[in-house]
Amino acid sequence: MRFLQISDSTVAKFPHVYDLKTIKAKPTGTFEDHGRNGRVIKTYVETIGRKTSLKFSLNNTVNDDVLNRIGIEDKKYLISLKNIKESIYNFSNDIIDHEIEFYEEYDRPSIKKTYEKLSKWNKLDKPLIKLGSGSGLLATSIALKIKNEDIQRFEEIRQSFRRSYEYEFPKSRKITSTDLPLGWVQLSFAEPK
Repeated sequence: MRFLQISDSTVAKFPHVYDLKTIKAKPTGTFEDHGRNGRVIKTYVETIGRKTSLKFSLNNTVNDDVLNRIGIEDKKYLISLKNIKESIYNFSNDIIDHEIEFYEEYDRPSIKKTYEKLSKWNKLDKPLIKLGSGSGLLATSIALKIKNEDIQRFEEIRQSFRRSYEYEFPKSRKITSTDLPLGWVQLSFAEPK
């Protein structure tokens, strides 16, 4: 990945502030709002507003001589735009499918419906990616891939965390007070001018 260069994005003109809460899955198949002393704990986060477009550049040009010199000439396809889009699409698709099942199991139909919409927006040529605050373990690591392919290894990882629960891991999600998940961005790719 050292050959892939991604610039900073342009800046949003106006930030949006959302109040967030953390919901935790319970063994009874429901959620509870995270709180202390009987009060729900809310935090506030500054975000990029919905339907805001930002631009960045991606450079995936690589010198074939360099690849040959370091012995990875057969790996050039990994940083092709086609492979990058496909990888992001598949990664996000797995997360979205997992979240649909999660919110189905823990009876939160409004968030499940949001993820079903996200599933329709995730396309190979315009993949979704989850970024920023509230992304969590599944969107920032390969934990879900491990969970889907090697449950024994996932159990070892789960048990290595300070707090781990038999019935669900990870069990909490950060959402807005209006039941929206954070951080989903749709990428569009345009040829350089």
